[in-house]
Amino acid sequence: MEILALVATLLVFVFLLRRNLASGKRADAALNVLLAKHVFSKSSPDERERIELRARELMAERGQAPEFIGEVDRYGWHALAMKDLGIAPGVKGFKDWKAIANPSAAIKAGDPLLRTAGYLLKSKCGIDVVVN
Repeated sequence: MEILALVATLLVFVFLLRRNLASGKRADAALNVLLAKHVFSKSSPDERERIELRARELMAERGQAPEFIGEVDRYGWHALAMKDLGIAPGVKGFKDWKAIANPSAAIKAGDPLLRTAGYLLKSKCGIDVVVN
């Protein structure tokens, strides 16, 4: 009976640990999305074209469909492209982009962490950015 209780406790611990780690990746993805939208909006047309092209190349390299599914998907891939192109977020407290393997799967539109990240950027950095 003690072994069964120990195994159950261990399983619950592993479940909670995995959930916590996943939430950290979602938070990183949310920050990437919002920072990418901010940086992209301030970029020159030529720079925007480079970012867009590199994002689509990265999507093709990773077996993703060539079309974005909304703003969250678009700016998630743009963040990855900007990281690859050496374009820094340029915001105090954010020296580089967060490492996200697949932006399409990292966070979805409507995730509450997007609002939380938006609040953080507005209160700490004075950046007011939201995604639809």
